[in-house]
Amino acid sequence: MPTRVAVASGGRSLEREVSLRSGGRAADALAELGYDVTAAASGEAALDMLASESAEVIVADIGLPGMDGYEFLREAHALPSAAEAPGFALTGYGQESDMRRARAAGYVDHFVKPFTAETIDQRIRSRLYPAHAP
Repeated sequence: MPTRVAVASGGRSLEREVSLRSGGRAADALAELGYDVTAAASGEAALDMLASESAEVIVADIGLPGMDGYEFLREAHALPSAAEAPGFALTGYGQESDMRRARAAGYVDHFVKPFTAETIDQRIRSRLYPAHAP
């Protein structure tokens, strides 16, 4: 069974986040890599989805409309359906202070745009299946 991934995107900003080379969206790229992806256009919509569906992994844009990605992940981890799901931050903010803030919010990894879907896939797999990590 494919890994269930919840993707919270900020619409316009996340449309270009995967890689300038691929031009794709994270949700589409992860689905193409075999993940069972459910996407939401805001943190609030993703929380509504997580109220009734579980996720093994959360991928979220820090620059979400409404609540930001930091608040979203804290609230998502308070839900039984996502409490143990590792969070992966997607952002245009790459300073050390940004990475510290993401870790403090509960993210296990932090990707600065642009990046590739393969990079996210590799990090998700190494987090979920450490015995099989390269």
